[in-house]
Amino acid sequence: MTETTLGDMDRERLQEMFRLIDDELVRRNEQAEIKIVGGAALISAAGRERSTRDIDYAPRSTAAGSLKEIAETIRKRERLAENWLNEEGSGGLPVKPDYDERTVFRGKALTVKTPGPRHMLAMKLLAGRPRDGGDAVHLAKSMNLTTQAELTAVFDEVYEETREKERPRVVEFAGKVIRTPAMQRYITATRGTEAGSGADQNPVQGRSARFTKSKTERGPTR
Repeated sequence: MTETTLGDMDRERLQEMFRLIDDELVRRNEQAEIKIVGGAALISAAGRERSTRDIDYAPRSTAAGSLKEIAETIRKRERLAENWLNEEGSGGLPVKPDYDERTVFRGKALTVKTPGPRHMLAMKLLAGRPRDGGDAVHLAKSMNLTTQAELTAVFDEVYEETREKERPRVVEFAGKVIRTPAMQRYITATRGTEAGSGADQNPVQGRSARFTKSKTERGPTR
């Protein structure tokens, strides 16, 4: 018998998985708080209509160390992939405090939080992978950010400690986000025929952006 994967998780499925984890914690008489990032966070807190195949998290309490054992218990029972629940979010969170983080699940024993929108956007800009483009567009639209300068300012605000090292790549990626057809349609809808005036702060005119991987675009996993 071959092992199946968790498959694509939408918001409903993510909530189901949080409940399974919560049930296991209750059985163990333990409490845990985690902060999820990446696709799971976008789907759970930012209204992103897409799916994800895993849940990246950072533990927020000492009891969260039991999650590795719990993940394995659920994996065997539900026949899931080994990395369906992982701590890849541990190294990706900004150092700067996030006063806008959201609570997306609160069970009897488990609390799940996500970064606020600005932190999410900064993380996506820093990651800068082709697949992060659509997520960055979604977040930019949700905050009505329509220029390259505005996107870069969010990165500067959140990632002060990596500003000088990462900023050139982030500025380039932010320009590609602004040039996407989806972003240009949004700008046109919100600014009318004068949408192009945003280019005064955003010198990235030309062809529509295509998110393709290059040396300058490779960034940390987010």
